[in-house]
Amino acid sequence: QTLTLGSYTRHSGLQDTLTNNATNTTLFSIDLTAAAAGRDVGGFSTFRMEYNITRPTAVSTGKRRGTFTVVAIGDNDSSGNAVTYDDDYTENEVVDVDLTAVNTAGVLTVSYTAGDTGYDGTIYYSLSYLD
Repeated sequence: QTLTLGSYTRHSGLQDTLTNNATNTTLFSIDLTAAAAGRDVGGFSTFRMEYNITRPTAVSTGKRRGTFTVVAIGDNDSSGNAVTYDDDYTENEVVDVDLTAVNTAGVLTVSYTAGDTGYDGTIYYSLSYLD
């Protein structure tokens, strides 16, 4: 579902399975060059991803609530990446999931790495941005 109010847009109701022991697995990608071409679906280069992760453990269910903030430019700069991100979260147990963002040739990819706990997890998330 998408909600737009003036310059604020939010995509909600997004969900993915976090596979146990997965390395650098893509959650989603955004074509940043679409932002320069007049905004189509995607194309935003600065956004906030609010998320919840649930992941069973041997004794209970680990839960994390967080905000993943990303700032990128449309193409790589001379250093080759041109993206910064911050993952701020609180969890009741270690869910052993790391989120990353990489900009390669104007395509921003948000990925995760999940440690080997013996259990898959689920991430529920929304993306919001201002034009």
